[in-house]
Amino acid sequence: MSWAAGADLPLDELLARQQALVAQLRDVEHWRRLAAARLDLAVAAVTDIDELASRPLPGAGAAPGRLRTRVGIPAPRDALPETTVLFRLRSVLDELEIYAATLRHACDQVSREVLRRLDAEGHLQAYCRQVRQERGDHPGPRRAVTHRSRSPRGQGQPTVVISPAAGPDAGVGEHGRL
Repeated sequence: MSWAAGADLPLDELLARQQALVAQLRDVEHWRRLAAARLDLAVAAVTDIDELASRPLPGAGAAPGRLRTRVGIPAPRDALPETTVLFRLRSVLDELEIYAATLRHACDQVSREVLRRLDAEGHLQAYCRQVRQERGDHPGPRRAVTHRSRSPRGQGQPTVVISPAAGPDAGVGEHGRL
C-alpha cells in the first residue's frame, strides 16, 4: 500500500484526504473541459466555417446572424494567432489528463483503504446508511463495486465506489466517491 492510500492515518483523516482528492479531481476535470472547449474554438478559428444559413424556414423564423463574431471566433483571414494556440492547448489537455489519472489512482487507493477499514471494523453497512442519508438517496442495500473509468485514452483505472445493489451501473461514480 502506498503512502497516498494513508494506511497509517486515522479514518477521519483518510476520509478528509479522499474528499480533498475528489474535489481536486473535480477542479481538474472542469479545467480539462474548459481547455477542450477553447481548443474547439481555436480549431473553428482556423477553419472556414460558413455562417448559419439565414433563409427563413416555415415555422422557424430566421436563424441568428453573425455567429462567428458574436461567439468570438475570428474570421479565417485573422486566425493566424489561433494556430499557435492549438499546440499549446493540446499540451495542456495532455498534462491535465495525466494529472487527472494520478488523482484517480490516488483516490482509488484511498477508497479501497476506507472500505477495507470499514469492513474490518464491521462499520461498512452503517457508513453506507450514513452516506445515503447525507445524499438523500433511497434506502436500500448497497455494495462495493469496482468500476473502470472511461478516459479518452482508454486507460480505464479501476475505481472502488459504493453502488446500489439494484443495478450494475446505477450510481457508479467515476471518481471513487463514497
